[in-house]
Amino acid sequence: MKLYKPGQRTPPKVREKIRELHDAGKSTTDISRSTGVAYGTAKHWVEAPICRIIFPAEEVLALLRKRMGHKQIAKTVGVPFRSVQKFARANGFRGPGPRWHPSTMQLTELIDLTFAGQDSVSSICRKINGPYGPVNRLVHRVRKCSAFLTSQVLDFLSANGAPGTEARHEHLPASTRGAGAAWDSGFGQTCML
Repeated sequence: MKLYKPGQRTPPKVREKIRELHDAGKSTTDISRSTGVAYGTAKHWVEAPICRIIFPAEEVLALLRKRMGHKQIAKTVGVPFRSVQKFARANGFRGPGPRWHPSTMQLTELIDLTFAGQDSVSSICRKINGPYGPVNRLVHRVRKCSAFLTSQVLDFLSANGAPGTEARHEHLPASTRGAGAAWDSGFGQTCML
């Protein structure tokens, strides 16, 4: 009985059949005749060590819940990337990969560094430990929002911990630089991060 075409790689089903027949006590010659493989192939798979990777499902699931990437999980756990990918899809993790969700501290530091105007996007990425693409988008959003801010709001931000913003508005008269009703300017309505 021919289970596969000669000259091709031995399929997993044929290998399993060879191992089953060997465990049943058949000789290598009988195995090669019944499976339709060459004697050397049958002998190879009878003598080959059974190397099966036990998939650590619990550990992979925990790492997926922590939003770790599939490639990183595969390296950490020591299983093939495709196995992790199949397992993730089977368990409802269907997204294109983990998205970066900045913490509150990372977001405030990003805003402070952007208002300071002394750092490039790549240096901000290094300082807050974030990926370039999402950080770049956030920096541009913050810079767009700063165009809508009045000098009162910028002064309020500089007085409450946004370094470097006070240098931008030194040329303005003191009356316009006061930290009066800073948030009454509609900042939350015109600019959404």
